[in-house]
Amino acid sequence: MFIRHSRLILFFTLIITLGAIYFGTKLRFNFDFESYFPTGDKDVEYYKEFRSHFGDDSHYLLIGIQNHEGIYNKAFLEKVDSLTQYLQALDQTESVLSPTNLSEPIFTAMGPVQIPLIHLDEPDRYAADSGKITSPENPFASFFPKGSKDVIVLLSLKEDLSEASGDSLLENINNTLENLSFDEFHVSGKLKVQSAYIDKMKIEMIIFLSASIILVTIFLFAAYRTIWGIVIPLMAVILAIIWTIGLMGLAGQPLDLMTTLLPPIIFIVGMSDIIHLLTKYIDEIKLGKTKQEALTIAYKEIGLATFITSLTTAIGFGTLINSNINPISNFGLYSCIGVFIAFVLAFSFFPAFLIWFNKPFFSVKVSENLFWNKFLHHSFRQIIHYKNQLLITSLVLTAFAAFFTSQISLDSTLLDDIGKNDPISLDSKYLEEKFGGIRSVEIGIEAKQKIVTPEVLTEIEKIETYLKGPYGAVYVSSPTTYIKVLNKALHGGNSDKYKLPQTENEWNKVNKYLPYLEKQKGTNPFIDGQFGRISGRIPDLGHVKVSDLNRDLIHFIETKVDTNLIKYRLTGSAMLIDKNNSILTQNLMKNLFIALLLVGVIMGLVFRSWKMALVAMIPNIIPLLMIGAIMGIFGINLKPSTSIIFSIAFGIAVDDSIHFLSRLKLQLDSGKSFLYALKRTFLGTGKAMIITSLILVSGFLCLILSSFDGTFYTGLLVSLTLVFALAGDLIILPVVLLLLKSFLFGKKK
Repeated sequence: MFIRHSRLILFFTLIITLGAIYFGTKLRFNFDFESYFPTGDKDVEYYKEFRSHFGDDSHYLLIGIQNHEGIYNKAFLEKVDSLTQYLQALDQTESVLSPTNLSEPIFTAMGPVQIPLIHLDEPDRYAADSGKITSPENPFASFFPKGSKDVIVLLSLKEDLSEASGDSLLENINNTLENLSFDEFHVSGKLKVQSAYIDKMKIEMIIFLSASIILVTIFLFAAYRTIWGIVIPLMAVILAIIWTIGLMGLAGQPLDLMTTLLPPIIFIVGMSDIIHLLTKYIDEIKLGKTKQEALTIAYKEIGLATFITSLTTAIGFGTLINSNINPISNFGLYSCIGVFIAFVLAFSFFPAFLIWFNKPFFSVKVSENLFWNKFLHHSFRQIIHYKNQLLITSLVLTAFAAFFTSQISLDSTLLDDIGKNDPISLDSKYLEEKFGGIRSVEIGIEAKQKIVTPEVLTEIEKIETYLKGPYGAVYVSSPTTYIKVLNKALHGGNSDKYKLPQTENEWNKVNKYLPYLEKQKGTNPFIDGQFGRISGRIPDLGHVKVSDLNRDLIHFIETKVDTNLIKYRLTGSAMLIDKNNSILTQNLMKNLFIALLLVGVIMGLVFRSWKMALVAMIPNIIPLLMIGAIMGIFGINLKPSTSIIFSIAFGIAVDDSIHFLSRLKLQLDSGKSFLYALKRTFLGTGKAMIITSLILVSGFLCLILSSFDGTFYTGLLVSLTLVFALAGDLIILPVVLLLLKSFLFGKKK
């Protein structure tokens, strides 16, 4: 087929590649936190309803500004006010709250009067202003962190900002802050994190792919010592990447944090197919075979095994497709497609290229052949001689690995994948210290009557008090905050009256002036008819600790609050991220077991023996336990970004086992004795397995250049898995086959 149609194949390859390049240029980068929320989840649906009443709890930017000489300095406050006015005038901002525009109402005989928290133009009143600001009853205390050297400016952003609009806003903010020459400033928020993620993704995708190509080129040259041994594999896998990216562009699928891993992964996995085929082809050419004969033999001995390895690799990725997290599902889908595109190109473009062009010259170095023959012969003899010791050592290591794997902790934080020294983390750490935390605590309240009735507010205050106390939240606000502010205003600004009304007469006054504080539906951040919101902040303690706090909070509400009068529900983007991470991690580990089962079934069908399928799993499960042990020993938490490693690693690691057992089956089917067949298999596949493993490891190691912890650990742990898998396939698998020879093949072998 490839002899007759090589020109046609190359022509269609060119046409498809040009189309893929065209659609690939339409790709866009996207990182939206909400895309990681599970679809069809009841908590997500409630959060959407909650937002319809009170707005998005993540559409904010926090700007922390420090003045080393203290904030009560007219020149400093004027710069803050200048910043406030500039930000308010921007098209992307809904509102701006700042120390220089905050005020408290006081009701006088002439009506309500707004008293500024800081009298900007009257420095002689700063001392008195400071006393009121630091008062525990001040509802605006969150804008004045402790220490009197910092202030917070809060921007409420318009919804549905485009990427370009958001980037423009951040650039304007940073330029303005720089021009105002503040001693120190920090910006944090969803928009800032998303923008930084997208910028990093663009850069890192190029870095990963470039580093992979450079390292693989070095290994290819070392293995084949010829330009064609580099060009042919690189062309095939780069085309696979272009086709996959083009398909994503055609489908309108954006690149996100997960799919930016596709190019290096397809490059690395696709290279394995090419290396096995190319190695066999070169071996036959060196034996004097023609191109056609060499390709025919390579297809016969390598084709089925390579298809099965592509299938098992695709299964490792494919188990991610059933995730209800769109980025994870899309990553699994396009990884599967990319793996099979790489396989198709390896068995179409590659032979067509060889047939159409003159036979590439591959150097035949006697010293090289002697090295591999000597090394593999010596290794096989050592394995046979020490098989019992190797088995015992493997069992002991597996037992230790299983124990430490059980010590893995399932935990994650909001900014878990960002390095501690990353500017985003440093900004968040500053604001966490000054603002009391970057993690929001959100509780939705629904009452049978209006939220502002005394009975309902009394129950809400119980929850608010608990949050400020045992829960550890700071800057807690709720519907009671508005009533307390109003009660204080009706008593001439007396701080002692910053509390819920105590008498019927006080309640009557509050009810009379309540419309003054009530805004139109949907714009009040804490009160909307029968719906209310309690909000506070805590440090980013991690999923496990926060889950414990929430469990105690729910117990308190159920036992101490009248739940017949009010209904409550924990919500907010932070809670959804925690829930999402927990569910996703559990699902990914279930998917791993599904992958193990499916691969076992496939191998059982291919080898027509459930015994062989069972044995083939041994050298591939042990490496996973080894990785689990490393995670347990070094405290690497199990979370979405690390749990995905197991599925990826297993799908790729099992490839060498399939190649080894396929070659063994061919040897046995040709009538060879078991020991001779095992030796020929070891010698015939050893070189290709070592070369492909080195290439795979070097490719995945490029991911450790990432500033995202999840990507870093993916590169490191998958690389280690492949090393352990290679050792398992070349050491443990032969030992197991020797010891179970009678069980697997009967006494006739």
